[in-house]
Amino acid sequence: MNTFAKIKHISSYRKVEYYSICLEEYWDDDLSLFELFIRKHERENFSKLEHIMRWIEEVGDNIGAIRFYFRPEAETADASALPPKGKDREPTYIEFNEETESDENVPNDLRLYCFRVSETVVFFV
Repeated sequence: MNTFAKIKHISSYRKVEYYSICLEEYWDDDLSLFELFIRKHERENFSKLEHIMRWIEEVGDNIGAIRFYFRPEAETADASALPPKGKDREPTYIEFNEETESDENVPNDLRLYCFRVSETVVFFV
């Protein structure tokens, strides 16, 4: 069985245009894979999702889709993800530690997979 998809524009920033893919099964709702990702994690992982959204904005407005700012996620393909590796890169992810009762800068384990077409075009998948 073939699966059909269409491209959906997600957002425009100064340096990057973001797109995603709508699979045929979600065409009636016009939901892209990115929007399904948002729906899933806006309740379960809101602060981690917000961190990724800040990276989308930072890359889109200030940096451009430079490979260095994307986490490599595949050995043989060009799949990558946001946020990039390294917990100390701005914007950072801060999580409350109940044991120490303080906020801590920790790695964000939630990943938004993407395909960098160029320094100005990114697809969220």
